[in-house]
Amino acid sequence: MGNANASKQHDCERLAARLQRKKLLEVEQVFRKLCGTKDAFNAEDLGAKSFVSDANILTCLFDRYLGFCEGGSASVVDWQAFLKICISFEDHPEGFLKGTFTFTDASRIESVLRSSLADFFALLHVDVDSSRDVFSAVHSTIELISAGKVFMTNASSDSDVLTALRKVVPSAYQLLLTVASPTMVTVQPSLPFNLRHTYPVESALLTKERAWLLGDILSASDSWSQVYSSEKQGKAWATFVAAILDKADTVLVARDTAGSLFGAFAPCCWHKSASFYGKDDNGYSSAVFSLWPSTRLYTCSGYNTNFQYLASGCTSGINPNGIGFGGQVNHFAFFVDASLDSGHSYPSATFNNASLLPDLSSKMDFGIDAVEVWCPTSSSSDKEKKKGVLSNDQYNTEKQLLQFAGVYKGHHEQRR
Repeated sequence: MGNANASKQHDCERLAARLQRKKLLEVEQVFRKLCGTKDAFNAEDLGAKSFVSDANILTCLFDRYLGFCEGGSASVVDWQAFLKICISFEDHPEGFLKGTFTFTDASRIESVLRSSLADFFALLHVDVDSSRDVFSAVHSTIELISAGKVFMTNASSDSDVLTALRKVVPSAYQLLLTVASPTMVTVQPSLPFNLRHTYPVESALLTKERAWLLGDILSASDSWSQVYSSEKQGKAWATFVAAILDKADTVLVARDTAGSLFGAFAPCCWHKSASFYGKDDNGYSSAVFSLWPSTRLYTCSGYNTNFQYLASGCTSGINPNGIGFGGQVNHFAFFVDASLDSGHSYPSATFNNASLLPDLSSKMDFGIDAVEVWCPTSSSSDKEKKKGVLSNDQYNTEKQLLQFAGVYKGHHEQRR
């Protein structure tokens, strides 16, 4: 018996050494929370400490845990088994997720996600209707993924619903990982940012639930302020431009006349230019998204750097006045005309996005009902603005000459 205990102790030490000290401390904290005064935990302990209420999900989790126990008749999880569980998750989180819930089809993913979202939002005091709206948008996205219509160009891995979900609804994917994680019981669901409404909340297009769907693109700040609302300030282009000039990390949200919601994110400071600008900083670049009736977030594909466009006062007829993201002139991934009454969304290589409109196979143009803009509460013009010498409007003549010579190609969708 003594030799068996010594061997088990040695195995625990070996397993613990595979975890970084910070992670090991977290794992020890979780294990103590699950066990209480005992030296192992059972299914009831897991259910009592988890924010998940669905009995089927909890059963899947605990059955998965028991698979790491020595012997075939274990009913509790001890320290040795829990270390193995945590290491397995750390090494292959998506594989662990799939193995736990046997994600063999889209309906199974939706079932786990629906329940997890309900529990997650309940702890955030989000009303049931809003929670259902978010899941409905995710459900529509999964249908598009299953039909192969979510990307402009599908990679072989994009046929896997979970892999595609990770790309276009990263918040939902991260929630699934959180639920599967052995350290889930210490998670305190929260929104990592605060929305400061300059105008009545009832008229806002971006709500805290919809903001959650945008995930990491809002990580630039923990507080966001509404700097423009067409419903309160009117559809005045000059007012809109003044609200965004020299501001970085801006989020534009529009509602079309059919009720669809979509928009874009721009990390670089805005300045007037009839050619594209912006940069890709390790994946931190412009993004376009849809929030309703489906939720889809598209970030930089790496194909080109046609990220931001803000033309005002152009009279040549070549460059449209308005604000655009991705694609190429007159075929933007997302574009709002200077009238603030119309726009369009085309598939683009910049973000590998399908059209943001709900009917992907028909019109690309839309009428605009309302537009709003958000930026970090502490936003100012003190960020470094990296503009080329030709980015200012005063060099329009020079740019046109270079375009004729084939040297300046700022507004075409060229591969970089």
